[in-house]
Order: sequence, then C-alpha cells, then structure tokens
Amino acid sequence: MNNIARYCLYGFGALMAGIGTWILITPAAMKSAHFITVMALTLVLYGVVELYVVHIKSSAAAWLLPSGLIISLMGDWIVLAMPKLAATPQTQALIPVILPFIFAFILIGAGIIRINGSLLMKAQGVPIWGYICGFGTLGMTLGLLFIFSHLIALPMAIGLTFLWLFLGAIALAFTTR
Repeated sequence: MNNIARYCLYGFGALMAGIGTWILITPAAMKSAHFITVMALTLVLYGVVELYVVHIKSSAAAWLLPSGLIISLMGDWIVLAMPKLAATPQTQALIPVILPFIFAFILIGAGIIRINGSLLMKAQGVPIWGYICGFGTLGMTLGLLFIFSHLIALPMAIGLTFLWLFLGAIALAFTTR
C-alpha cells in the first residue's frame, strides 16, 4: 500500500478517535445538527478511504470493499435522512431510537467482514491477522449490545463506534503494509 493510503487511514483514524472521544465527553454535542453532519461525512469519507485501499491492494484487501460500502452508505443515509427526521417535533423523537440501530448495523456488518478478511489474511500468511479478527469480534459484540441493550445511551453507542473504527483503521494500516 502506498503512503498516501496509509496516511489517510492514520488521519481518519485520528479524526474518528477525536469525534468518538468528544461524543463520550460531551454528549450534548449530539444535539447539534452540524456535528451530526460532520460525523456522517467522516463516515462517508472513511468508507471512501477503505475503497481506495481496495483499489490499491486489489486482491489482497478485496474483503474491505463491502465494509467501505456499508460505512459510506450508512453515512450517506445519516446525511440525507436526518434533516427530514428533524423537520417536525414528532419525527425528531425518532432520532435517538434510529441512530443506535444504524451504528449497530455498521459495527455488525464491518465486524463480520473483518473476521472474514482476517481468515483470508491467515490463509495468505499475514502474521498479524489476529488483530483484525479481534476487532471484528469486538465490533460484532458492540453492535449486538447496541441492539439488545436499552442501557446504552446514544452518545456512548456512537462514541464507541467511532473509537472502534479508529482502532480498526490503525490495525488496517499496520496489516496492509
């Protein structure tokens, strides 16, 4: 992988760590429409970076293609649907109900894809395939927790999702050298 893709992964990883930490520290930021838009656009751009890594590495990282598509499409959905949901007070109450499911879908989908990719990496002899498998398992566990637990608050779900994406981006940058 060339240095541009690696630096993009590091940069978006750092951005996602910042967003995730900011949401965990100041949950009131979730009420800002601008912050939700920045968060969603970060997801879209990170998905594009994963697609760029697939383009550069071709067959070695082809398992990233569905992960990049899932993350980009969910970010697009947040950008396009949230203004419509926030238009009236009746539908505005649905936002805290819908967003955890969107992030759970991102985590479960990307987690399954990362587990599959780690098994392909193991077959190819990549020595640190276990990190990707561990992040995939952690993502699936967090996603299922977000779906089935009503104790997880929305900012915590979104903050943990961004921190998971941060760790996955850094692991991906190291494993695709």
